[in-house]
Amino acid sequence: MNNYEFDKIALSIALAVFAVVFCVNIGDLIYYPEIAVNKKGYKIEMLENDDNNTKQEDAIDEENLDLKLLFDKADYKKGESIFKKCSICHTINKGEKNKIGPNLWNVINSKVASKNEFAYSTAMQHKGSNNDVWSLQELINYLKSPRKYVPGTKMAFAGIKKLDDRIDLIEFLRNHADSPINKP
Repeated sequence: MNNYEFDKIALSIALAVFAVVFCVNIGDLIYYPEIAVNKKGYKIEMLENDDNNTKQEDAIDEENLDLKLLFDKADYKKGESIFKKCSICHTINKGEKNKIGPNLWNVINSKVASKNEFAYSTAMQHKGSNNDVWSLQELINYLKSPRKYVPGTKMAFAGIKKLDDRIDLIEFLRNHADSPINKP
């Protein structure tokens, strides 16, 4: 192998490296213009509440609702659609077995933690021992944020923030009972 062939190989490699570096840098200039960033990331503001005050605040915020007006606008079909999230852990029809959560047939106006064949968390059993009932108002408050409303519950669901969605879901639940309660 003479020097001429070695020079051709070295020059070819150097040209290939130069072409790659050139293309990458030109590509960066075209597609990634330099914009000065003062701070990286996003600021997420969170309200700080301790758990005891949160339960009371959540209940107070929606304590004086006009349930008649809300349930007059309730939509069963939307509630059925919203229940699909719940159906991961709960069943709804009479006689169906419990899943991770209890069967929700006849849940409205039933005593909290009252299904004998389901193992409730200590927090939910405590709530049930106070003779609490799943009234419409209680469900509205609970479904907003189950873990805040009953600290220590096993229910991992984050909750339903929109009041209209909670009302639609409760309307769906209301109609799954031996004798559905009347609308308020």
